[in-house]
Amino acid sequence: MIAFDIDGCVNGIKADLIRLGKDFFSEYPVVCNESGYYLKEMFPGAPESSYDEFWQKYGYDIHTAPPLDGVRETIGCLKEHHIDACYITARDRQRTFRGIPFDDLTSEWLRSYGIDLPVWYCKEKVNAVTSLGVTVMVEDKPGTILKLQDITEVLIFRHKYNEHLKGTFVSDWYEIRERLTQMCCDV
Repeated sequence: MIAFDIDGCVNGIKADLIRLGKDFFSEYPVVCNESGYYLKEMFPGAPESSYDEFWQKYGYDIHTAPPLDGVRETIGCLKEHHIDACYITARDRQRTFRGIPFDDLTSEWLRSYGIDLPVWYCKEKVNAVTSLGVTVMVEDKPGTILKLQDITEVLIFRHKYNEHLKGTFVSDWYEIRERLTQMCCDV
């Protein structure tokens, strides 16, 4: 089983957060920290309520933005070769954007781009990876990567906030496909 994180791996959420955040938080005396993982780390010093305001204004658009280049081709290749794959995400499935629960929004978004695979929602990805028998996980969050490296092969989707880690890095979906081909031989 091969598994993919969604935010920061399938979509360009990080670039969207930086682009939209620089404008949204410009009225506050904050500096954009592109090495931050969470919005509060990226734009520290803004009033606490402004983060929720940001998500209310941009959350739907960010979480339904087009997937990164190469996602569709890689998922299609896995399906064509009958390789089991899924998404494992820590998205809060009950959170809503424009009145739509996150799990419905996520499923519809993936389907609309033809990159639908089963989605597993969890707070701790280690548990999902273990119970599903994941042999390769594509992940970007530093803390999660460190936990997963002890139990499975991890492809680290490169961002400024995880470059300090050791492991196998990938920079885009074409490189992911190449690495999976090397790992699975018959992909």
